[in-house]
Amino acid sequence: MLWREELEEVKAIVTREILRAIEENVRPEGLAKASAHLIKGGGKRLRPYLVVEVGRSLGANLDRLLPGAMAVEFIHNFSLIHDDIMDNDQFRRGIRTVHTLWGVPTGILAGDVLYALAFTSLGKLREVGVRASRVQMAYEELSKAVLRLAVGQGLDMTFPKMRKVRISSYIEMIGLKTGALFECSAKLGAIIADGKRRTISKMGVFGRYIGIAFQIIDDILGIFGDERVTGKPVGSDIREGKKTILVLYTLKKAEKSEKKLLLRTLGKRDARRSEISKAISVIERSGAKEYAMGVARKYALKAVAALDALPDGPHKEHLKGLAEFIIEREF
Repeated sequence: MLWREELEEVKAIVTREILRAIEENVRPEGLAKASAHLIKGGGKRLRPYLVVEVGRSLGANLDRLLPGAMAVEFIHNFSLIHDDIMDNDQFRRGIRTVHTLWGVPTGILAGDVLYALAFTSLGKLREVGVRASRVQMAYEELSKAVLRLAVGQGLDMTFPKMRKVRISSYIEMIGLKTGALFECSAKLGAIIADGKRRTISKMGVFGRYIGIAFQIIDDILGIFGDERVTGKPVGSDIREGKKTILVLYTLKKAEKSEKKLLLRTLGKRDARRSEISKAISVIERSGAKEYAMGVARKYALKAVAALDALPDGPHKEHLKGLAEFIIEREF
């Protein structure tokens, strides 16, 4: 089975079981619909896939790995709902965001519901035969990941207010905001499959670096992607004043007049399309896109190198395929 086919299999099962968990546990109906909204709206399910592929490569079956796979997807969607509220984003995955449909209070509650269900899901590990010590490790890893995610989001929110942000600080931020949950996902697969501590650590490296590469590509697509494919308006990061790797490189390398043009638009919520287009042109002329792609490839290669801790086999090859996809994707 090709890695994309296996991803679709994992995606279908995880989605079905998450929606079932929401239906069985969440009331009233409006809160249940809000909680399920982004899940029904799509998503790649890459984090659950990491749990499953790492675990399968170490000999665990899907039934054993499913509670962990569901847990990381619950946390991912919890973070998206709250992130959309903080950024006041109107669209996600090509559909209206939760808070724009149900209001901010229900949006906050829907995120809280998914957060709670993540840890409820991990509790199911005991029912599929995972040792108590490993269940405890899983709880600890997920808790640490949520904390790191929150710290990363906090840093991301402070960057627009700072005059100077280093690219190294940006890498640190996305390593927390995005990399932490990818890291946790890969480690959970190894933990649940009774992997050795060295293997668990190496899978953490793989996940963290894949997460960094993923976010860099996300930032590139946010400016140069096709919004009909990405499901998010091009230039929204510029309107929000995000200090992405593209913006930071441009501010470092562009001519003074070009920097002024970009800074006039950066953080301007009501910027016209023509202003956004000019800002994007400045970024493009600076060579920021090529630079960012090079950094993303570097981290993807470092991630693949960490896979030497896994035994050779189809699931290890699937993880290599995932790394290639993250760099080449258009959505």
